[in-house]
Amino acid sequence: MAPICGFIRGSGDIDFADTAEILDQVMDNTAFEGPKSVEQYLAGFRPSWAQTLARIWNVAPISSRCHNPRMVDSPWKNGWQEEFPCVFTPELTKDNCQYLTSLLGESWIEKRSHRQGGTHPLTSMWLTRGSGSYIRLNALAEDCKLLDEKPGFDIALENLLRTPQFHSSLHVLHCAALFERSRPGSVLEIEPSTKGRSHDFTVADKAVEISVEAKYLQDSAKSREFGAWAVSCLKSMKSGLPNDDYLPQVFIVIKHVDSLPSSDELLSQTSKAIEASAGAVSAIRRKSHNIFIEPIPEVQNHFSRYRSFHFLCPKGKNEDDRILERVRRASKQLAPSDRPGQTGLLILGITEMQDPHEVAALISRGFLRQKYRNISNVMLLRCGDDCRRPKAGFLDLLSMFSNPNARRPFNGPFHLRPISGYADLFSNSQDFGGVPAYRYSATSATVKKLGGGFNIPNIRMLTPEMLA
Repeated sequence: MAPICGFIRGSGDIDFADTAEILDQVMDNTAFEGPKSVEQYLAGFRPSWAQTLARIWNVAPISSRCHNPRMVDSPWKNGWQEEFPCVFTPELTKDNCQYLTSLLGESWIEKRSHRQGGTHPLTSMWLTRGSGSYIRLNALAEDCKLLDEKPGFDIALENLLRTPQFHSSLHVLHCAALFERSRPGSVLEIEPSTKGRSHDFTVADKAVEISVEAKYLQDSAKSREFGAWAVSCLKSMKSGLPNDDYLPQVFIVIKHVDSLPSSDELLSQTSKAIEASAGAVSAIRRKSHNIFIEPIPEVQNHFSRYRSFHFLCPKGKNEDDRILERVRRASKQLAPSDRPGQTGLLILGITEMQDPHEVAALISRGFLRQKYRNISNVMLLRCGDDCRRPKAGFLDLLSMFSNPNARRPFNGPFHLRPISGYADLFSNSQDFGGVPAYRYSATSATVKKLGGGFNIPNIRMLTPEMLA
């Protein structure tokens, strides 16, 4: 390959840091084999980098979509069993795989696919042959197809490809696509990476201009710490407890997240508690934790092997502050301009381990105290793959509530269209009640025969009595 300086022509306002990163990638581009046209060579890079290089080399800009991209290894596209109906057909999946390959860039995918450790979430899904990756990457493609010509999309894509910003950027793109899919052209622009000075995107709906701030409520550091500790304890129990086909249900309640007992200590006490329970309910109470043993449900007709472990701990005092700080920042970013008919919507993405009833109650109390007045409405959103019949797809669970003290109230409606299906979040989420808690649960079962209707318990309400 000729020295890169031999290609540089022309001028323009190029950000030095980004250009240095791009040039470093050019020098390290293992996909380069022999002579190619500049346009063919640029097709190996993700679009925003290719556009920058096109400006440096003074060549015609290339399209953000490559018509015939070379297919990199893509196990995810074969991750569905065709005998089960799915909204993403094999033909659509093939098209979406080609689209994502050219959108992300062959070089970016290949380089990170072979990187040891620190794998990007996108390449983790890309290399996984399973229903979850199959549905989620199809959904990403369908969302991006609607938005890839919007102002600001290239910056949003750059953020998506940075590991620390992946989940929040994915949330922004999916939220914008919900509006655009319902009314094409309604999303005016995407405004990511403004360092908290503005909202994420703008939607025009007849005479109303909706400023949308989409925030993703990821697990806190304490929640991740508790989860990692629970995984370690679970591994210890799986190897240390008797290898019986059926074990009683184990509930381990930690009284303070900063006082986590060792896995060896818990294994010893749990083993003794199971042996002493003799099929009945039993409990061991200690200063830092309690262990509860309960008989297994009537599962023998459905499963030939069944084990269930649950870890619970009261949430730290800063958890509510963490949520409200995001709401406060969103209200600041949704400050109205002088344009008439403008309103502010906060879309708060949550995970399966967060209680939407608790989050909504916390924000509503702030509304009643006349806080966050730039937010007219809040939508809570949880989305992901849904493999249930009659047809698997990507499911959006969402619920909305308004701010009675908003500066610019808006009673809707908001026009949204999901990829394949939606349902009410509150109605389809367990109201945990009791003491707000970190939770980690794992139930393993070997199916003996299909049929019947048995719900495996995976989460339990934490009560004050369990902490005594």
